[in-house]
Amino acid sequence: MIENILGKFDQNIERLKKQQEFGFRCFAFLNGIIGNEIRQEKFQNSYAGHAVDLTIRSVQSSLMMFCSRHWDKNPDAQSIYCTAALGEKALQKIIDRHQAYFEKNKIDRDADEYRDYFCRLKRDIDACAASHEAQYVRVIRSEDLAHLVVGSRDRKRALEEHPQFDLDQLSSTSLLSFARQTLELSERLVYFAERHSPGFDYHINFLTKYFDRYWDNLPNFSQVEEPF
Repeated sequence: MIENILGKFDQNIERLKKQQEFGFRCFAFLNGIIGNEIRQEKFQNSYAGHAVDLTIRSVQSSLMMFCSRHWDKNPDAQSIYCTAALGEKALQKIIDRHQAYFEKNKIDRDADEYRDYFCRLKRDIDACAASHEAQYVRVIRSEDLAHLVVGSRDRKRALEEHPQFDLDQLSSTSLLSFARQTLELSERLVYFAERHSPGFDYHINFLTKYFDRYWDNLPNFSQVEEPF
């Protein structure tokens, strides 16, 4: 039974790793424009700027879906939340696997450190899963992105826990903050499973260079475009 759980845990980790790159790209792209008035001026009050605005909105929706997948609580979901639950059940097996690696490679290290590491990680995952931002993302996913419904079950659950629940409180800045938490927790989960993860800053610093080129080379459309 535990071996089967460990196998599912490993499968989930691989799936999360494949998803991460897309999430990092969406985050880095939006992080380069949200709150940056100088770059926003390049496409405001112009015809061509509508295309840039559409791109930004599309990436925001994609990042929203990325986060909603990572926090899916469906038992069969390969999400952060469900993967952490599997990791908790297979914790000793994972620690034993790390210890076997250390002993095989003659590394003087006690794998039991991963027990404390996982406890801190699980606490942070549970806190993030219960946050207002996680609920906002689930409701928007259910009512606007995946379906067009009113009064979804996700909204009803959110209102039961928070009577003052208001979707208007989810700004672009708070979405970015929540996405960063999501990406960081996923990277920490990968580290727990594999003893190695490049980390959030490595990915973002690398991708930011690409998207900075895009934003910095974007012309001021209102100054170069011809009127209709």
